[in-house]
Amino acid sequence: MKKASITGIIGDKMEGRIKLLFVLPSLVTGGAEKVALNIAKFLKREKFLVKICLFEKKGELLGEVPKYIEVLNLKKRNRWSFPFLSFRIRKIMKYFQPDIIVSWLWYATSVVAIANMFQRRKPPFFIAYEPHNHKKDVLYEPFTSLKSFLINYSHKMTDLVITVSHGAAKDISRSYNLRHNSVKVIYNPIDIHSIQRLAKEKVTLPFPKRGIPIIVTFGRLIKRKGFDYLIKAFHIVRKETPCKLLIIGEGEERTNLEQLVKGLKMEGDIIFLGYQSNPYKFLSSADVFVFSSLWEGFGNVIVEAMACGVPVIATRCPYGPDEIITHGENGLLVSVGDVKAIAEAILRLLREQTLRKRLSEAAKRRAYDFRVEEMVAEYERTFFEIVRYHNNEKCLRQS
Repeated sequence: MKKASITGIIGDKMEGRIKLLFVLPSLVTGGAEKVALNIAKFLKREKFLVKICLFEKKGELLGEVPKYIEVLNLKKRNRWSFPFLSFRIRKIMKYFQPDIIVSWLWYATSVVAIANMFQRRKPPFFIAYEPHNHKKDVLYEPFTSLKSFLINYSHKMTDLVITVSHGAAKDISRSYNLRHNSVKVIYNPIDIHSIQRLAKEKVTLPFPKRGIPIIVTFGRLIKRKGFDYLIKAFHIVRKETPCKLLIIGEGEERTNLEQLVKGLKMEGDIIFLGYQSNPYKFLSSADVFVFSSLWEGFGNVIVEAMACGVPVIATRCPYGPDEIITHGENGLLVSVGDVKAIAEAILRLLREQTLRKRLSEAAKRRAYDFRVEEMVAEYERTFFEIVRYHNNEKCLRQS
């Protein structure tokens, strides 16, 4: 890439604001991507200049990026583009000169870590956002040894790892062998007001409701979300009472899940809605929301469902749900992968209207503890502390 073209992409240098470069693989719908976008949107514009750097300029969330935030496209060519991406990141860092660079997810962290290795000047303060221990994810992927090495190496190159729950922080510190004070917990920011506004939009259900209870779940259709356990639990529930299960989302496991539904002869009662730009309007019609993950870091969708006033059943998976939900007070917690327990919890909520109402009201109050304004303020304090520390360090060197 020529110098002139990079300057054109980056735009004019802005003075007086803390410059942040957010690096992500893309803006497909995912928990980390939503968090990055929420932070970029809600940071004080008079204090921060944010640019978003994507390996591929794609994803459903692209349309939600405000016009004042520049999106840079590294134009990833293929799966072997790692050196190319690192080279392009170095160029962008040279001309933008960010104060802080924040990578989102392990692949972006690895690319930035390699780019920093070849920096001639002191690299910017390097923060990695990690929603959970990604070593568990790579167990299901090709090139496991190489990916585990990159995850270990790149996280040791960071100045700070921000994660989303205290359980995840302990797991990441232990697994990546990081110093305790190099890992910080900030719960994920949830845009409560936007969710509640979207929940009021008119919804057209794929069946006439007619008083039939509706159970809703949503997320990427991947193994660790545990949707197969939920489907088996719903099969038990359906034998006891008429109801419907709506599954919102797309992913590599969709075909397998559809085959499971077909094998259980539940095609008429379990409906796959695919990706929905507004899943919250379906939550507004739900009687119960179920979160069935095998492991997580936080569980954004739990808080999103709570914000809509829907009673939540969640697995007590590592990590997140038991830091959000107090069992019996603002939701129900069940054991991971326990089909019978999930089914019993669903039946209990469907039968006990008073309990549903009480959990719904308490859940809505709890959701406000994770509102985007509060969590982004914590990010702002962190960024200010970093810049203040580095300015003091610079003054000491010069004195």
